[in-house]
Amino acid sequence: MSRRALRILVAAVAAISVASSAAAQPQTPERRRAEILQAYGGAYPGPINAYVSRVGERMAVAAGQGGRCSFSVINSEVVNAFASPPGCDIYVTRGLLDLIRSEDELAAVLGHEVGHVVNRHAAEHMAKGQLGQMVAMAVGVAGSDDQGRGQRAAMAAAMVNQMLQLKFSRSDELEADRVGMDYMKQAGYNPEAMLGVMHILADASRGGRQPELLSTHPYPEDRIAANEKYLGR
Repeated sequence: MSRRALRILVAAVAAISVASSAAAQPQTPERRRAEILQAYGGAYPGPINAYVSRVGERMAVAAGQGGRCSFSVINSEVVNAFASPPGCDIYVTRGLLDLIRSEDELAAVLGHEVGHVVNRHAAEHMAKGQLGQMVAMAVGVAGSDDQGRGQRAAMAAAMVNQMLQLKFSRSDELEADRVGMDYMKQAGYNPEAMLGVMHILADASRGGRQPELLSTHPYPEDRIAANEKYLGR
């Protein structure tokens, strides 16, 4: 890398650091949760929220995160659950809850998401993505004397970074499954319910899906195989 590209890279790192600090200061956790709920369909009313929070807190305690997490139900038919950084804000959709057949399976879903939080997957993924974007930019600028060559180099660097991040994401999902099952054992749930959740996801994802290489999640069937191996089946 040339000195010029290195100077740009250093400046970009500093800019991102300052912007991140400024953006993080004014927003409260309550406002952030309200914005996320509004963006994804609104909060789902009713006693199901208390039930999800009770099971979620049981999983959080098992993970050493007691009293630190919030659990919200989103009024959406999409089959999904996710954790939103910073902190431990976990969301599950009505569509997924409609398919879950037991408290153990709900514990598996929430334990998986708590596992993402404990292992800081979202924060690490964002940091790696920012670094990769800066490297791609620096490569492009460094080759700007030959515009065509510089653009091709930047595109190649961006593609490599994207593929690396997808790989990290798949690894994160498998790790979250494993630690989620560990939390289930500690909380008194049956960890084999994680396999039931994977079968639910497999059924929900049939009917056309992109190749696993271009997906941030492993196929549910592959997760089933990995989880069965972890459980000693």
